Amino acid sequence: MRNPFRSRRVWRLVILTLLLVMWAPLYLGKWMSGGAVLAQKVAPASSAKPVAPSAGAADARLSRVKVASSSFNPSAGERLSIRFTLSSDAAVTLKIFDPDFELIRALWQKKPLRAGNHTATWDGKDMDGKIVPNEAYFFTIEAQVGDGLQTVYDPITFSGGEVYDITKADFDRENNSVTYTLERPGRVLIRLGIHNGPLLRTLVDWKPHLPGLVTEPWNGRDESGVIDIRQRANFTTLVTYFTLPENSVIAFGNNKVTYADYKQGHKGQREKQVVRERRVPTTRSLSPHFLLPRTQDRALKVSLSFPEIKPEGKNAAITVRGLTLIRVDVAEAFRNLISQQPFEIMFFLDQVFFAEEESGHIPYNFQWDFSSLGPGEHVLTVNIATLNDQIGAASVRIFVKKD
Repeated sequence: MRNPFRSRRVWRLVILTLLLVMWAPLYLGKWMSGGAVLAQKVAPASSAKPVAPSAGAADARLSRVKVASSSFNPSAGERLSIRFTLSSDAAVTLKIFDPDFELIRALWQKKPLRAGNHTATWDGKDMDGKIVPNEAYFFTIEAQVGDGLQTVYDPITFSGGEVYDITKADFDRENNSVTYTLERPGRVLIRLGIHNGPLLRTLVDWKPHLPGLVTEPWNGRDESGVIDIRQRANFTTLVTYFTLPENSVIAFGNNKVTYADYKQGHKGQREKQVVRERRVPTTRSLSPHFLLPRTQDRALKVSLSFPEIKPEGKNAAITVRGLTLIRVDVAEAFRNLISQQPFEIMFFLDQVFFAEEESGHIPYNFQWDFSSLGPGEHVLTVNIATLNDQIGAASVRIFVKKD
């Protein structure tokens, strides 16, 4: 293990900045400008040459696209109405997508519609007839006229992803909660830890919320339940969010399956959303997390264990003497994710940086000589951070015993 600030690797400096300066997400880049509703000429089936989108006039112009509600409960039989207007007759395709940009269901497939106002209804079920898990979903509409001109409503091309920070949050110790106000529909991230020290908990992991007053439960503890973070003088938080695409809808009420488990249960590949150019300018930073799949862009579940030591009790500190074997690991669901990109393993003793491993592998086993530490109880914390800003934390109480 080496001092992290001696590394010359750029990606490692990014990760260290990420961890040691409030573990802030990396907000990079801006997309170019254009129009919200895309008009494009559809190439004949026999032609392999794509035709570039155009913001020019369209014969099948889509307008007044709107959802009747920003949230609904499919488990209670609620349905979502999607309304729009056509300026001319067209064959309309309407598709619902999940936050991994995979097809949930095609409500209409080249359905012939007359010019005028129209309403599509979604019952909150996927293509297999299953109620979707609690999450935020969006839709696209494609309207095609006889000569091949196609108009596309795709909210990803002109909305969503703008970064906002929440500078005021109320930490209520009596009610064990965190309360804040969200001004726009967005995905919220709350990270808790020690200033210039370790991340100790991801309390809210890019969770979709509607605007308004939001209350999150929190008992004040870290990810492992070892540390009462609120008692630390240098306790600090990061509360941030990026906006959802226009007309996103949040499904709720499904207590039978989580989104991660739902996605893991899929068999085979599902259709991916067509990637289209971002066409409307923004003066705000766009989050690199915006276009990342939710199944991949989430806090790592990390474990910290002592394979050669039998715990004395469920909540008892681990007694260590001298050279001791330590193992760092992640849950099975994160193995593939972490193997596909560089990551850093960092160690903190009593919330102070102690050591790091720049070329880690999982599981990571190493021997630590605790003989140099003073006798008594300490807290050992590990952070694992990837280049794409997925971070996990685990802590354990240790009791250093001198022979």
